[in-house]
Amino acid sequence: MKFIVNSFALLKNLSTIKGVIVSNPVMLILDNFLFEVKGSVLHITASDLQISTTIQMKLEKVETDGSTDEASIAIPSKMLLDTLQNLSDQPLEVGFDPDTYLTTLHTTHGTYKLSGENGEDFPLQPKLENRNSLTLPAEVLSNAIKYTLFAASTDELKPAMSGVYFDLDPQAAKFIGTDGRKLSKYESKSENIDS
Repeated sequence: MKFIVNSFALLKNLSTIKGVIVSNPVMLILDNFLFEVKGSVLHITASDLQISTTIQMKLEKVETDGSTDEASIAIPSKMLLDTLQNLSDQPLEVGFDPDTYLTTLHTTHGTYKLSGENGEDFPLQPKLENRNSLTLPAEVLSNAIKYTLFAASTDELKPAMSGVYFDLDPQAAKFIGTDGRKLSKYESKSENIDS
């Protein structure tokens, strides 16, 4: 399978999700981006088993082998990012070999080959059932994090306290951060929340 995507747009999208990938992953495949082509849409996933982030990109051109219009491969994140950072803004032809998991990047300056892994070995994202959603203004969310994150623990021995607790319901949204000594709570009333 081959597809064409803009190198700068790909790098920009990968940069937004690369923070999910940790330096010492629990499973080696989690050191990769999962590329899944479904029709003319590219889905890219990064995960550390606790957090998974997926972005979608519309592809300019897709060439298949005729048997299917879907393919997946896991591509090493660091090598891919390093390669893309050294490219100018240009169309990038990406090819997957489903037998050897070799990924080929064709550019105007040359061809790069990256050894990938079977995309089916990448952990599946859980399917959310009974999804509820709330809409908060960006300013409310930004203020909530700003006023509670300072109280969260930076101690690696207290991983349960290293984040901000979100309690979201249609009446109010509460955000709480603590390190065991200091505690911060931020609450937004229902006029800012759409369910």
